Amino acid sequence: MLSNFYWVLENEIAGMALPTAGRAFHFLDNADLAVKEELEREIQELTLHGIGSVVSLTESPIAAKPLIDAGFRFLHLPIPDMTAPTPSQIEEFVHFAHTSVAEGKPVVLHCLAGAGRTGTMIACYLVSKGEPPLRAIQTVRNKRPGAIETRWQEDAIFEYAALLQERQNLT
Repeated sequence: MLSNFYWVLENEIAGMALPTAGRAFHFLDNADLAVKEELEREIQELTLHGIGSVVSLTESPIAAKPLIDAGFRFLHLPIPDMTAPTPSQIEEFVHFAHTSVAEGKPVVLHCLAGAGRTGTMIACYLVSKGEPPLRAIQTVRNKRPGAIETRWQEDAIFEYAALLQERQNLT
C-alpha cells in the first residue's frame, strides 16, 4: 500500500512517503518473494492512480529497474534529509516534471516521509507554473500537513521564485 500518497494537482503531481518495499529494493536480486510481491502491488497502485513518472529524493533511491521495466519514467535526485535541494536539482526536477506531464505521465515524488524534500520540490513546481511562493507552500501544506519542514526548504522555494523572476526580467 502506498504510504502518505496525496495529489497536489490532480493527475499532474503527487507526493508520497518512501514505498514500503523501497527499503529493500537496493538489493532487489536478493530480495525475498514477499518484498518482490510488495513492489508489484505498489507498481499496480501507482498505475491505478495514473502515475507515469517517479522522482526519488532520498539519498539512496529505490531501485529504478522495476519501475522503468513497468513503463515509468524515473529520476533520482539525492537530497539529504531535512535539507533543501540545490538550485540545479530544482531545475532538473522542474524540467523532468513538465516534460513528464506534457507526455501524459503524471509525477509522484517521494522522500522518506513525503513531507520535507517532496513538499519543497512540489512547491517549486507550482512556482514554475506561476504560483507565488507563499501560496505554493500553503497549497502543499493544505494537501500534506507538516510539509516543507525547515526554513532552508522554505528559503529554497523563495530563491527559486526570485530566480524565475530575474530570468523573466531579462527577457
